[in-house]
Order: sequence, then C-alpha cells, then structure tokens
Amino acid sequence: MAHILVIDDEKEIRDICADLLECEGHTVEKAADSVEALRMADKSAYDLALVDLVLPGSLNGLGIIERLRNKSNNIRIVAFTGFGSEDAADVSVKAGADVFMAKPFWSKHLVDTVNRLIRKNYTKKVS
Repeated sequence: MAHILVIDDEKEIRDICADLLECEGHTVEKAADSVEALRMADKSAYDLALVDLVLPGSLNGLGIIERLRNKSNNIRIVAFTGFGSEDAADVSVKAGADVFMAKPFWSKHLVDTVNRLIRKNYTKKVS
C-alpha cells in the first residue's frame, strides 16, 4: 500500500485522516506544520500527501505543495481547507496539487480519492 503524509495543524483532522487511511492498509505519518512536514519529506519518500492550505508559520500549504512537487513528480497531492472556494481549488492545482477537497469532507470521499490517486500512480509506475 501507500506511504502517506498528512499535514494539518489540527490534531483531530490529522488523527482522523490517519486512522481512516491506516484502516485501508496505508502507512501514514503526520505533521503539524510546514517545518515538520518538509523535514519529514527530506527523510522519506511519500506516495501521497494530504496538505491543509492554511498552516501556521512562514510557509503555507501552497508553498509545501510546490516544494513536494519539485521534490517528486510521482507524489500525488490532495490539498484541502475549511475555506474552500473555486479560487482555492484553482490556486492549489496550479501549485501542483492533483485534487482539492473542501473541509469538512466525508470519510468515504477521502478514502476513495486517496485510493484512486494511489492506483493511478501505481499504474503510471508500472507502465
């Protein structure tokens, strides 16, 4: 299964996402801010990252997405925020996200989206 990084400053969101994805058989690591996320990304390769767009500190989710995408074209990225809008979706995709989701999102939607992106990425690697 996939190695996934969940980046969100809300512990409850990180834990719920991790629990849902671990039940699907994925290995999940969690980061609370951009510094922690980038440090983890430097040490490990991830198949997918869930990135909250609004994070504390000097680097927001868009900056993280750009850095993750520059590090690897193979990583799948799901951007999400509680301040969802068409603009947020457009900007996150332009930054390198594969998918945008507005919070709150349904558990099934998250799991289905992640599994679809992982299958797509796996097929790309095998081809």
